[in-house]
Amino acid sequence: MRNFRFNFIRRFPLSSGTVPLATIQMRFARWLRAPCSPAIASQYWQHLFPAIGQELVPCADLLPTAADPIEDAYSYQQRVIEMAEERKRRVAAWTIIAANSSALRNYTRPQTVIGPVLDSHMTMLRDERPLSFQPHSIVQRLLAVELALAVWPGASRATLVVAPALVLWGSRFPLCAPHLPGYVADSGGVLRVAVLNRTTEASLQDLVRHGCVLTAGGEPVATATCATPFGSLGTATETFSNLVAKCHPSLPQHCQSLRRIEGASGSGGTDRLPSTDVVGLVDTTQQGGDEGASALGIPLIVALDGRHIGKPGSYEGNFGHLGTIRVNVAASPLHQPAGKRSLD
Repeated sequence: MRNFRFNFIRRFPLSSGTVPLATIQMRFARWLRAPCSPAIASQYWQHLFPAIGQELVPCADLLPTAADPIEDAYSYQQRVIEMAEERKRRVAAWTIIAANSSALRNYTRPQTVIGPVLDSHMTMLRDERPLSFQPHSIVQRLLAVELALAVWPGASRATLVVAPALVLWGSRFPLCAPHLPGYVADSGGVLRVAVLNRTTEASLQDLVRHGCVLTAGGEPVATATCATPFGSLGTATETFSNLVAKCHPSLPQHCQSLRRIEGASGSGGTDRLPSTDVVGLVDTTQQGGDEGASALGIPLIVALDGRHIGKPGSYEGNFGHLGTIRVNVAASPLHQPAGKRSLD
């Protein structure tokens, strides 16, 4: 037993100073190749919903390493979804980020990434009310604000129902996820997704030509079109369906959420779209949204690669006739007591 302890400590040298017992337990669990154990999953859950003054195990000791396969990262996503269901929460949306986007270019062998968005991290906004967001200073670092579109199935295969959206990307690592498995396991570091509760049904051909502008403090800082970076929103939805079927085979309802069910009737008005077109309804009434939006189901948030380095201030996404969405980002409060080191 003494030799075992010596070998373990030699393989996982501890940093100077006091190391929390939870950190040692997490490193031991990783050594046993149990990345999705209940203990590790519950520790990561605390990063998703941090409390002031709570001592957290660093994400580097919880999430996959650069040497781990990407399948391990999606296993983390699966475990988060299961924990959400156990805690009476749900997946409110999915995100998709293209391999050629600026967010992934610096990673080795980048590939298109999908990730779940929990209901607590998504807000439906009315036209006149912006989202006010204040990131946690220790484990939620705002990195970028990005233009996006929330996408639902249309009344036909040639149409989609869309709504303007802004995504606040961050990281629960010290600076950013150092490798793609960690990025995927953390679902891209989604801090908040804001969706304008105003839907429009349009043809795929019209959406390809549609552009949008992101402003910060009234000044334009980024532009994008619905054709970037996937080529079209139709390609994005098809890619998502294929990826979620491969990475989350136990969640067929989400794979079908963007495929129109044959035989369902619908019309051009989004308020009259039948709820059978999608599986898994989203209740937006508790988030200030209209009841009509909940009938559309779980949306796909397509990141358009129109992003700006995240700083405190007011942001506005202007999507032309689709609408305008606003987010106010406040500076992070200094929760960390003086003299204590950051654990993340």
